[in-house]
Amino acid sequence: MVEFRQKFNEDKAYAATGYQAKKVIPVILVLSGLLIIFAVIGMVFGEDKEDFYSSLFILIIGVLCPALFFILLKIAQRSFNKSMRIMSSDTEEVYTFDENCFTINTKRGEVYNANVKSSYSLLYKVVETRLNYFLYISRAQTHVIDKSSLTQGTLLELNSYFASKLGAKFKCQK
Repeated sequence: MVEFRQKFNEDKAYAATGYQAKKVIPVILVLSGLLIIFAVIGMVFGEDKEDFYSSLFILIIGVLCPALFFILLKIAQRSFNKSMRIMSSDTEEVYTFDENCFTINTKRGEVYNANVKSSYSLLYKVVETRLNYFLYISRAQTHVIDKSSLTQGTLLELNSYFASKLGAKFKCQK
């Protein structure tokens, strides 16, 4: 049996969002690069001041595009975290894994207590990183488990559960 005990950490929620955002970053950078290239071409080959100012505007958008993406991502994650009243710094999460199933117990004082027991087959995927496990219950929803919150068992034992029960749906990205 493997067990993790941790308090909900908003930074870990941001880690999950950041992990998902890594897939979009190349698209944002290509879009930004194309805008910058078109802007420079417009500035160099423009025929009048109007072309120059239009190109300058496109250049500014191209430069700011990646920064705006990350700012909007942070705002959206903060808004989502605030909308989940059960999740706060005093919410305790206990994750227990054995050969056949896993259990997630979420407790916030006396006002909230949820216990979910599930088969590994219901997980969309599991991703292991250097610091965390991301247990995806759907394409967009994930539980983040901090590896340092391990209280029982070993990470190798947990990895063997994931590998045997999930196969290709378990990914290690250290």
